[in-house]
Amino acid sequence: MATPTVSSPKFLAGHALLRGLLAIVVFLGHGQFEKLWPSKCLLSKCYGELYGWNNQAVDIFFTLSGFILIYIHRPEGSARWQNYFASRIARIYPLYLVATTFALTLFAICSASGFKRVYAFDFPSQHAPLLDVWPPLLIVENFIGIQQWTAIGGVHNSINFPAWSISVELLLYLTLYPLFRWLYRYIRITPALALLLSTLSLGCNVLYQFGIDPISGSSLLLRGITGFAGGAFLYRAICNEQPPDFSRPIFTMGLVAFSCTALNVIPRELLPLAALPLLYQISILKIASEKIESFCRLLGDLSYPVYLIHIPAMKLILFVLALWGMDTIGIFNASSVFKLSYISVTLIIVFGAAFLSHKFLEKPARQYIKARFSNGAAENSR
Repeated sequence: MATPTVSSPKFLAGHALLRGLLAIVVFLGHGQFEKLWPSKCLLSKCYGELYGWNNQAVDIFFTLSGFILIYIHRPEGSARWQNYFASRIARIYPLYLVATTFALTLFAICSASGFKRVYAFDFPSQHAPLLDVWPPLLIVENFIGIQQWTAIGGVHNSINFPAWSISVELLLYLTLYPLFRWLYRYIRITPALALLLSTLSLGCNVLYQFGIDPISGSSLLLRGITGFAGGAFLYRAICNEQPPDFSRPIFTMGLVAFSCTALNVIPRELLPLAALPLLYQISILKIASEKIESFCRLLGDLSYPVYLIHIPAMKLILFVLALWGMDTIGIFNASSVFKLSYISVTLIIVFGAAFLSHKFLEKPARQYIKARFSNGAAENSR
């Protein structure tokens, strides 16, 4: 296995694969398809197990972001701040703005049409006129991406539900990345110490999973900070000139930890911490097959659009069904053929929209922004 070094920020196929799989887990969990069949049905039971991993999948996303962001924009190098910000804006904002606009427009149409209960997350506050639910200032905050920065008590202030984590990530890009860049430039942190600090950071993340919020009213930010820091410290443990070989014992620990959480031997709330061993291993994994690497790259490319647009896409499908007189109760009582068709159409629309948005929106916008605002050689971007 080859370990990436600070001088060679190569594409990490394992990370791309994991990002894609996590996005799919979040999407399928939010789909709540298990409710379409009786609870005693084997399919419903298996799918119900998947639904419980949503929060943990998002927390692992934060850890991946912390690692890959510092891996790409090397603190030890001479990366320009202009390139860094251009890369982050190009990565986040084009699709984010389109998804937020679509979600807000759909909400307004549903509210005006009287179909206020088509939302996958049917909050009571959403049964009100548009501006009563989303005041103008909060709408502006959503479009900027700062809606979660001042959220009290961990409330979700995002018009497009999954965008809460994007808002948190934007804050981490502006705060934690500069901190770690300074830290790794001027303070010597050994790989072993970095691995310990990564473990402690993700251990704090687990506190939230058990409902413990050390800083009152900051649960969502706490998830982002601890997850991001865990990944950032993991970078130092792996991407070093001569990193110690933790591979075998850590890989074994990862298999044991994931097996225990999957079998409910230990609480699934421990998954962010249990994920650390496999995250370490997958970071130094080298995939020899070009076809497999291309598949991993595709999944990684689709992870962001799938994550960001799956809720608005599902709301659109439910709205169309409502226009045809089919509400959520009608879907539950429909035939198995209709339910399977509903699931199939949802999968096709979400993944199709993700592919098209990546090819015709994300990539062109990213290339334009980086070419227009980056200074010097273009840097890699995840």
